[in-house]
Amino acid sequence: MLTGINRLLHAATLDYTERAATPAEELAIELSRHQSLTDLVPIALADLRPAPDAVALIERYQDTSRALRTRAEQSAQRGDTGQALAHIRSAVLYVQRALAAAGVSTPTPTGSPP
Repeated sequence: MLTGINRLLHAATLDYTERAATPAEELAIELSRHQSLTDLVPIALADLRPAPDAVALIERYQDTSRALRTRAEQSAQRGDTGQALAHIRSAVLYVQRALAAAGVSTPTPTGSPP
């Protein structure tokens, strides 16, 4: 059985990336991604114990990320899903920067600039 599966998948790559069918679904995925990454920040701070200057930078990044998420939620409430997506993607990048400042690397979200 494993031999057959290996032959079948030999030239294929499995991709488990979550894909949205609508902009609203994409926004929900990005909001969830943002929350998941945000939940990692206190863990990174506790486990990695970054220097005080890094902690200050992390706090600034988190503040910016929270503000952008709020703007995303406001845009979504107004029905401007495109703008909401732009804001939440920026918020995700800022929380990733916070994690990087703490010493954690994260993958770049699909569709984001490198």
